[in-house]
Amino acid sequence: MSERKRGKIKPSGTSMERKAKGELEQDGYYVMKSGGSLGVFDLVAINKDSVRLIQVKSTYKEWTENTYKKDIEQIKALPVPDICKKELWVWKLRKGWDYLAL
Repeated sequence: MSERKRGKIKPSGTSMERKAKGELEQDGYYVMKSGGSLGVFDLVAINKDSVRLIQVKSTYKEWTENTYKKDIEQIKALPVPDICKKELWVWKLRKGWDYLAL
């Protein structure tokens, strides 16, 4: 499902989470999606070398770290083992992914 914003159609968070999950699986990760995305991370991606904890966002406009300041602060504040990588993925409509390692 999509959301209409100022004449543009913004993909839903769930559809972008599925897209990110598919891309990670193509790269050889086993991926678990959070039920209802109620936690800090939407996806947990695991392979033999790493664990990636990923928050997925979508937007139709340019963004900065300040746009998602609250989410970034929550992600950074969560203690995780050294093997884990914390990431923010932002899907920009018609432009693709921006990745931010946290």
